Amino acid sequence: MNKYIKIVLIGLMLGISVNRFYQKRTKVQPAKEIHLAVVSTIDNLDPATTTSFYDCQMLGKAYEGLLEYHYLKRPYELIPGLAETMPTVSEDGLTYTFTLKKGVYFQDDPCFPNGKGREVVAQDFVYSLKRLADPTLQS
Repeated sequence: MNKYIKIVLIGLMLGISVNRFYQKRTKVQPAKEIHLAVVSTIDNLDPATTTSFYDCQMLGKAYEGLLEYHYLKRPYELIPGLAETMPTVSEDGLTYTFTLKKGVYFQDDPCFPNGKGREVVAQDFVYSLKRLADPTLQS
């Protein structure tokens, strides 16, 4: 066979095999799964006890807060996350009042009745802040 015909045939075979591999790979992936490349082992996903930089990076992908940083603005600017708007601040500066977005739910998990996630409420944030302040956790 001619040298150029062999090269073309090999190229076609490689193209077909790569295409078949890609089709099989994309069909197998579940719709509710995320794959991330990480530099280190993730040891802990508890926000109150995490100390590793890499664990904190993963926490940022798993949890949302009331406020977050605008990714493109410098200097950094806070914007509402799970809060509907920016908080109102009392005149003495001691009380911040947040209004939560409606329709935000925890993911389904066995810790909830019937394993069905419930809507996020203000008490969830109070619990989290009190847990962070718990001296036994040394957070």
